[in-house]
Amino acid sequence: MSLSTNAIREERKRKIVEMKMQVMQTLTEATLLRLGGEHKAIFQLNKGLIHVLKLVSQAPGGKISTRELLRSIKSTSMHKHLKESELLGFIKRETERMPKGQKGGTMVVNSLTEEGRILLKMANEFDNDNDNDDSNISSKDD
Repeated sequence: MSLSTNAIREERKRKIVEMKMQVMQTLTEATLLRLGGEHKAIFQLNKGLIHVLKLVSQAPGGKISTRELLRSIKSTSMHKHLKESELLGFIKRETERMPKGQKGGTMVVNSLTEEGRILLKMANEFDNDNDNDDSNISSKDD
């Protein structure tokens, strides 16, 4: 094979990769529009994670044990959102001694990080903006 044949093949491969990237970008943009926009899609796809952050922030002192958190949401499947929140840096998990009078030696306590508080604030602002948009729509229909 000649050098020019290799160059032509490499150029074809490069163009195919560019076209694939362009197709994925177009599909991504269309999907986000269908879901109501980029921000709505992001918050909608992460509503379980955001729900966990809300529960942690509402706990007395902003701290809640993993056992109590899972009991309050009545779902052990939410544990994946708790672990994901920790991996993404939204929740800090620490081991603490059990309060006096309770069985056991230690427990894992969850609290929001600064990033978690910011995400929760953004989600609340987004919800409030959407509520205002919905009320504006319904008042126009009346």
